[in-house]
Amino acid sequence: MGHGAWGMERGAWSVEKCDRYLLNLYISKSKIDNRKSQISMGCFRVIICIICPPLAVIDKGCGSVLIVFLLTLCGWVPGVIGALIINKK
Repeated sequence: MGHGAWGMERGAWSVEKCDRYLLNLYISKSKIDNRKSQISMGCFRVIICIICPPLAVIDKGCGSVLIVFLLTLCGWVPGVIGALIINKK
């Protein structure tokens, strides 16, 4: 029998094996990409928490925005702390 490009016999890699191999590569790449986006999004979110605390919690619901807004009216530091705590959850 002839040998393939990597020294394996023909037919050693079935379509199913190739599909599984490519799927595993895709899954591992997407996990790495997700970790990178979570890290960068976390840094971006912290910066927004410091600059404008109510804006940082706008996706957490109306109650969270109201609480952080009231804390920010009491003082900038309580608003930042509240926004950081709510975003940590």
